[in-house]
Order: sequence, then structure tokens, then C-alpha cells
Amino acid sequence: MGLLAKSIGNRTRAQSLPRKRCRGGSRHLGSGRGMTLVEVLVAMTVLLIGIWGIVHGFPALFRNLATERQRTQMVKIAEQRLSALAEQGQPDAITGGPAIPPDSLPDDPSDPATPPNARDDYLYVLGETFKVPSPALPPGNPANPPPSIYAFAQGLCEGVPATYVEVYQIVPLTALSYDPGNAPAGTFYLRKDGVIVPPPGIDAMIISYCWVDNALNIHYTNKELVNPAVPFVGAPSPWSVSAAARPDFHTTGGNGDGIVQDSAAGWGLVRFPVMFDPGGPALAPPPGTCWIESGFGAYLKFNAADAGKNMLVNYRLRTDRDLGGVPTRRSLIMVEDHLISASEATNISGGMGDVVIKLGADAIEPRNILGDPRTPAPQANGAGDTSAVHLLAIDLSTGDIFYNDATTVLLSDPNDPKFGYNNGKVKLHVQLFDTQVSPGVWVWGVAGHTFRFIYRTPDQHTVQIQKAPAVFVEAGTAAVYPPSRQGEVNFRAYVVGNNGPYTVLSFPLAAAGQTVAVDYLFNPADPTLVTGEVHTIPHETQTITLDRPNVVAVKLVRGVDMRARASWLSETGKLKVVDVDTLLPLVSF
Repeated sequence: MGLLAKSIGNRTRAQSLPRKRCRGGSRHLGSGRGMTLVEVLVAMTVLLIGIWGIVHGFPALFRNLATERQRTQMVKIAEQRLSALAEQGQPDAITGGPAIPPDSLPDDPSDPATPPNARDDYLYVLGETFKVPSPALPPGNPANPPPSIYAFAQGLCEGVPATYVEVYQIVPLTALSYDPGNAPAGTFYLRKDGVIVPPPGIDAMIISYCWVDNALNIHYTNKELVNPAVPFVGAPSPWSVSAAARPDFHTTGGNGDGIVQDSAAGWGLVRFPVMFDPGGPALAPPPGTCWIESGFGAYLKFNAADAGKNMLVNYRLRTDRDLGGVPTRRSLIMVEDHLISASEATNISGGMGDVVIKLGADAIEPRNILGDPRTPAPQANGAGDTSAVHLLAIDLSTGDIFYNDATTVLLSDPNDPKFGYNNGKVKLHVQLFDTQVSPGVWVWGVAGHTFRFIYRTPDQHTVQIQKAPAVFVEAGTAAVYPPSRQGEVNFRAYVVGNNGPYTVLSFPLAAAGQTVAVDYLFNPADPTLVTGEVHTIPHETQTITLDRPNVVAVKLVRGVDMRARASWLSETGKLKVVDVDTLLPLVSF
């Protein structure tokens, strides 16, 4: 207790001591001193410079955030396009020619004088396969069902029948092991001299086979198109395979006999004549033919009797034109599919309702989707010329096409500023549910239908699919294709060479960056098969070297990658590009 009291007493006395005064009588409040005016001004200047720098960086920050948001959005759209193709099937190739590298970009995407590049020139879709869908039957199960609709998977077709679009039915065939003279329906025979004995009723064939050259080397040809209307140069018959036209095809006594017996597999092709659609969606073409939608090249129309048939289509994508009507470059348009859901509809009355669709881009360009200054063309359905069409909404079930107007597809509304050109939202005022308007008369509802939206944006948003060829062709085979058919092979022809004991494959520039899987035999003493050896073709040399030495024969070279390239212009006008790549599973032929 005594120590505690002493401690308290000491503390009390210390606190009661008088404070010392500074000279001049002022109190000394610590060891620091006040800031001079110069110091205050310097500090304020430094602070203002820092604030200015922060404020000045905000626009750039916001631009970067907008760019990243746009990039994320475009990646999502690209992934959706790839997923859709994975479900419905990929074409054999999407190409533009042998000299266009897939990674090339234009300096100015707005200038029609820009030399061809991958963004503009990848126009040709080859070997797009599909099954004719069943028609969407309206209420009442009519005696005359409506036509079946197939929308082109890659976008709007150039739409000139017999010039830019070919349609075939694919018919499976059985290869015979003997020469029947005349092949029965559903069969064929490939003779040793390379001449096909086809079945009746087919117009062309897709065939795979093996053949031997004069040095007794084995070669493999896969998925070759034999078109008797345009045969191979030097072939003994219009129905000959390309090997029979090659100068190194094995011959005995002057007669070709290089086809390996029982090596063939084939499919027949039956041509479907293509004509312009003369009328509205309710009309149907005759069985065995098809019509192309005449206003925009949006889809093919088939008779309901052809539903379920396996088909193949080759077509060219839509291009913009200059003032003289000459095609200049691929149309930079957006293509999106959206499901119409009744649960998201508002203002429902009498089966009608409003559905707001948020498109992938943030704005819609008030410009003709076919590309200014294309001459306006009247539409078969009386909708007027296309110069005022800024957005297409296509019902993929019925083929009905809706345009931006004041009743069905609304892009602006003074009473509802939440949608329109500037925010990428479109309002559909449509019949959602099947409704009977009078005895036996129904109005079709679109709830549950998928709509395809096609539009342009001020910043040239577009998603382009680039696909490696399903099968590459050896250069000696490509050489016997006639000039009118070089477009089928010049972008996918490879040359076989040697680098010491190793085999080198050289590809055209168009294949640079693509991934291929190679099947080949090596070790002449005991031939061993290598399947699916994967290589990426380098941009610098366009050549690959096989892993094993002493290759006996290259059996098959397959393209196994597909790319969705999304591109747009940033706020500063700079071209932005993002690629989404995927590897495809190996397919047996």
C-alpha cells in the first residue's frame, strides 16, 4: 500500500509542474513548426497534378472496360456459334482460295479497295450437310402440310441459283466386289482401271479408294467428288476417279489397273434443282427440288415429302457491292439465333404479346443489311424494297420473315426508350399462341420457335467461322482437276517431299495455322500404321515433318480444327479481333 501511494504521489507532482515557455513568451507545442506559404503552394500543386492524372486516366479506363466487356460479349457469341455447329454438323471446309492466309487482317476494314484478306475472302462454304427438317404443322393438321425450312448455317447466301448454290441429296451406296455390268440401285462398282459403274438415278458420287502407282507405291484417296458433268482431265471416262487420270497410275500392257480391289466406299449424290422462291411461306416446291428465299438468301425451302433426307449444300456467302454492283467484300453482319419464350412475354392479349430480345451487340446500324449501295429490290411478299431493312427476324420453323417496321419488329418506340437502335434490343409484337379466329381458321403461334436475327452494327461486329478442310488432297491428284473445279482443291492440296529419311508435307498459304491429323505407314520392312499424328501448320513455312522416318505411304490428312473469329471496331476505330478455337474429333472415312 505504501508503494502504491508513493507512486500516485509522484505522478501527481509530475503533472502539476509548470510548463516551460519559449523565448518571447509563446508556448512551445511540440518540436514541429508551421508550413510556409511556399510549402503549401508546392503541396497543392503536387496534389492537383495527382488528381489531374487520375481524372485524365478515367476515359482510358472506361474505354478499356468497354473494350473488355465487348470482348467478353463477342467471345460468348463466338462460343455459341461453335456450339451450334457442333450440334448440327460442320461443313467440309469454309475457304476463300489458296493464297489467303486465315490470320490476315485488313488495314482499313471500311475501305473496299483493301486487298483480299481472310476477313473478306472466306466466302465459300463447301460440303455443309444437314437433314431436311420436318415441317412445323399448324393447328388443325392440314391436308397440305407447309414446306420444310433449312436456314444456311453460316449466314445469308449470295442467292444466285446454279451459280453460287448447289444442293444434293446424299444416298448411301454399297460397293460390289464384282463388275455387274449395270449396277443395281443402291450399289456401285469401281473397276481396276478407275472407271465407276454407277447405279441409276444419281448425278455424282463421293468415293474413297486405294490405288497403286507405277512404282507400286500405295495411295489413299478420301471423299473425292466424281462429277461426270465436269470430269477429270485425261480420265478414260466421265465416271472415272482422279487416279485414273494421273500419269503415274499403274498400267499393265497400256491399260490402267491400279485400283486396289475391294478398297472402295461411296455415296451417291442426287441433284436438287434450285430456283427462286416465287411466293410466300405457304407455297412449297415440288418434291426433289428446292427454292431459295429470294429476298435475302436466308434459307432453302423443301417439299414436306423430302423431310428426313440427308442433304449436302455448297454456297457462297453474301457480299457487299460497290456503286457499279461489283462484289467487294464479305458482308460484315451479325447472325444470332434466339428462342421465343412465352414466359418472357409481356402485354399478352388475345394470344398476342411483346417479347424483348437483347442482341449480342450494343447497337443496330440503321443501314440496309444487304449492303449499301445495292439497288433496292422489291420483295415477293410485298414487304417493299430492302433499302429500309435494318434487321431481319426469321422464324426458322415456318420461314416467315419479319422486318423492322411499326407493327411486328420494333426498333424504336417513344413510349418505351428501353429498347432500340442504340442499345441492341428489339421488341417483337407477335402471335405467341395458336389461336382459332373462326371455325377451321387458326393463327399460328411462335412461342417455342427459334428466330434468327440478322443485322449490322455501327462498329462492324461480325463472327466468321473458319474451318480446316475435312480432307486434304495430294498435289498430283489436284493437278488433274479441270480449271472450273480447281476451287475444290487448290486451298487443300499438299506436296510430299523428303528431308533425309523424314517425310515433309507442304501446304498452301490458306492452311497456315490450321491443325491437321496425319495417318501414314512407315518402316518398309514391316509397315506400321500411325493414326492421327497431330501437327499445326506453321505460318512461316507451311510445312510439317512427320515424326517417324522411312514413310511408306501417307494415307490420310485431315483438318481437325475450327475457329470462330469475332471482330469489331473499338471506340477509337481500331480493329479488334478475338479467336475461339476448337479441335474436332477424328472422323473415319
